[in-house]
Amino acid sequence: MKKYKLIALDIIEGLDDNFYIVDINGLIGIQSILQFKEEFVGNILETFGELVNIECSEFITDHSKIITHTNSNVTIMNSGFSHENKLAWRKAYDLPCPQINGNIVPHSNPDYPKYILKPEFSFRGRGIILSNNKFVGNGKGFIEEFIPSKLINEHCYSIRVIMVLNKSESIPLLFLNRICKNPIIKDLHGGELTEDENLSYISNLKSNKVKYVKNEDIKLKEFIKKLNFYDV
Repeated sequence: MKKYKLIALDIIEGLDDNFYIVDINGLIGIQSILQFKEEFVGNILETFGELVNIECSEFITDHSKIITHTNSNVTIMNSGFSHENKLAWRKAYDLPCPQINGNIVPHSNPDYPKYILKPEFSFRGRGIILSNNKFVGNGKGFIEEFIPSKLINEHCYSIRVIMVLNKSESIPLLFLNRICKNPIIKDLHGGELTEDENLSYISNLKSNKVKYVKNEDIKLKEFIKKLNFYDV
């Protein structure tokens, strides 16, 4: 029996032409998969040569819509990841990601916030605070540098790569973009951003409601191939 974990990598493509991993999710919402279910199933068939078993935690909305039971000896599990904590995966993997805490050298682009305060464990942007001023003694999580990202029609966006992995393989299945609801803010003010202003820079907020679109960037696929990202 071969078992794989279903994983989502959240990635930003910076204005410097580099990709940065900003989060790894191992208990993932399946809205993106359902939106591209035909392609998802097709890529599973192409990868494994058959339909495989898919297990999904009951905590996931609409979990029953991707669960499958077959005679395959392959099982994909959407049931969690041992390094789900946002600091834990940084320690477990050597991945290109934004600098944190004392290692931050803030950018000088006036249209993007400089700092992002993150809880160690959260989802859908909960508990995140964006600011142009450095956080001092907040104690509510860790501070991450904000990466000025490329735009689509003057909107920031994030990339989500849906993939499966085990201790020896990592296989991408979907490459998707999610565009922020509001356009970028020119000459951004100092201090913390409001909830409405966050919609210009954070794509996974509950109030975003923007559907995923396919990412066709060949450079992204090459980036994923070189990660050597496995279940450790």
